[in-house]
Amino acid sequence: MTQPAVAQAFDATTSKELLVREYLDITNSDALAAQMMESMLPVFREAYPHVPDEFFEALMAEVSSGNLSDFLIPVFAKNLTEQEMKAAIAYYRSPEGASMLRKTPLLMQEAQQAGALWGQQLGERILKELEAQGYTSAGLEI
Repeated sequence: MTQPAVAQAFDATTSKELLVREYLDITNSDALAAQMMESMLPVFREAYPHVPDEFFEALMAEVSSGNLSDFLIPVFAKNLTEQEMKAAIAYYRSPEGASMLRKTPLLMQEAQQAGALWGQQLGERILKELEAQGYTSAGLEI
């Protein structure tokens, strides 16, 4: 006997949700989110020097709580098939995938630094080009 369509859809969603959760767990998505926030904290602290450390500690505790997955699961479930999720999980369980996962935090950190440098250099070139064409900035400095 077949299940009603609603039950079948629920089972498929549940199966896919479990795969997405497994993928997010294997890829350490929560830890990566915490790492990204940690790298942004100095900017916030500089912009808001009067805010006590307890605020930022509470913020980090919230980021580290793991609830990011609740927001990511629908995105992954909507855009990836179960087969794609299974293939990604298999890859990250392989020696190459495990190596990639170990290197991801450093890659992200260095990519963030490279992106910041690129953005700064691009901004400087844009300002110089605008000034060369006779445009002036309204106090914008990069």
